[in-house]
Amino acid sequence: KQWYQRRVRAVVEGVKPRLLPKHILLECTPWYALKYTVDIHSLPKKALLKYLAECCEEQKEGDVLQYLASKEGSSDLNELIYSRGLSLLELLTIFPSCHPGLGGLLQFLPRLNPRYYSVSRITQQGLKFVFNLITNTRHPATPPLPGVCSSWLNSLLPGATLYTYRRKNDSFIPHLPGRMILIGAGTGVSPFLGFLDAASTSDHVTLITGNRYRALDSLYEREFREHLSSGKLSVWHRAFSRDEVREEGGESWRYVQDVIRGSPGPELVKEITENVASVFVCGDAKGLAAGVWEALIEGLELHTGRSREESEWYLKEMRTVKRYCENIWS
Repeated sequence: KQWYQRRVRAVVEGVKPRLLPKHILLECTPWYALKYTVDIHSLPKKALLKYLAECCEEQKEGDVLQYLASKEGSSDLNELIYSRGLSLLELLTIFPSCHPGLGGLLQFLPRLNPRYYSVSRITQQGLKFVFNLITNTRHPATPPLPGVCSSWLNSLLPGATLYTYRRKNDSFIPHLPGRMILIGAGTGVSPFLGFLDAASTSDHVTLITGNRYRALDSLYEREFREHLSSGKLSVWHRAFSRDEVREEGGESWRYVQDVIRGSPGPELVKEITENVASVFVCGDAKGLAAGVWEALIEGLELHTGRSREESEWYLKEMRTVKRYCENIWS
């Protein structure tokens, strides 16, 4: 049999099977182990780099990997590998004389963890969520790589079985009846569809969404417009980072934080401070969440006369009492 058709137990040369992590199935094929049990797209830890250095036929390549795994090479490791998101696949292309064994890879690669998606709607027919199809070009010498989970989801045919499990987020549930400000960008708007399903016309809900192009990726536009017409959604502000199309009031916003800094700012601050609205933020931690937090601090300073320290303390108190809730990822 070809090596990839044999069992892992038979081909982990140099590594005792009992020393392998518990998530490695010894009776599965190497193909299955590499595809479903370890994350070959993850950033390489120093232990893996040291192992790869030992597997290089060319001394210079091994020395470079050893240096990157050393304490002295930490700065270059961050700049050359981590900041560019390079994984094992790119390293094997950059260092062609490196021929690691299966046992070593299974020993040092991290477990393939589940990918989390925000549920947008739950009905009698099932649950609904959305995902983006992305392709990453991490190094000129390697081909573009699709997203690990999103590309697999996209390959499924209608009727295919998808195994999921629920991870509870008790802090990110709609505060109803009541007043809410919902802020999301891209697929981060998806959970707010369920929020609006649960709302009533007596609630006051402000929605701020961000997308790239109005014509191409205005996610759930039809559903949000229906909620706007029904009265469940009170106000809807939209930002488009790649468009120059102006909104009805003559303003255009690139990002959701620009909405907070724009003409809706005073009303949003009033909603938070006087009408005790809860704020929900969903999306990217580094860009969206940090940007919204900073914009709200500035808004509280500008429209309430608070100092920056007082404004930041106010938001932190909101977070403590779960009036400021986040569902974010990096």
